[in-house]
Amino acid sequence: MASGIGADVVLALSHTVLTTVLLAHQAWLMGDAILRTLARLIFTRRHLLEWTTARQSQARARSEFDAFARHMWGAVAIAVVALLPALFRRAPEAADVVLLCVAWAVSPVVAWAISLPPADDEREFPPPADERLMRLTARRTWRFFEAFAGADDHDLPPDNYQEDPRPLVAHRTSPTNVGLYLLSTVAAHDFGWIGATEMVERLERTIATVER
Repeated sequence: MASGIGADVVLALSHTVLTTVLLAHQAWLMGDAILRTLARLIFTRRHLLEWTTARQSQARARSEFDAFARHMWGAVAIAVVALLPALFRRAPEAADVVLLCVAWAVSPVVAWAISLPPADDEREFPPPADERLMRLTARRTWRFFEAFAGADDHDLPPDNYQEDPRPLVAHRTSPTNVGLYLLSTVAAHDFGWIGATEMVERLERTIATVER
């Protein structure tokens, strides 16, 4: 119990320190977003629906330090601007400001360091009991789709199944439900619960319904 509490405290403290170090970078991102939004709404009226998907962000992601330095130069700029007044003041809190600015200035290095992939010998694997619990949870999740996403609902997953006070299937769905069902179908094949033929047939039937 004590070791678990200690690990939680260390994790919370590390998150606090990391949030502080990356504070200037977050401020720069938020300020940039606000100014861009105002400029597009008031002046240009262009790119109002601009959106970057997770796939695009992942494709652009690079692990080299120079990429982090270019992306986070705004944090360094904020650190320099905030540091200049502190250097010319003899206030008691000047030392704290200097320390904070130094943390912001090295934030690209910190972000780069924590983004490096772990070595093979540092990878963590769940204990057997946790792995069994996750597999059982995944199997029960798939059982829901296997039981209810059928021809009666045009191969679309229902929103939910009510057990109490009486069994009742909500014959409606949403894009989120459909997307989760498609992902679960592929995962069920990866786990070996269904064959490749059944996976393809399920995907084709659901996609055909969505297209209609």
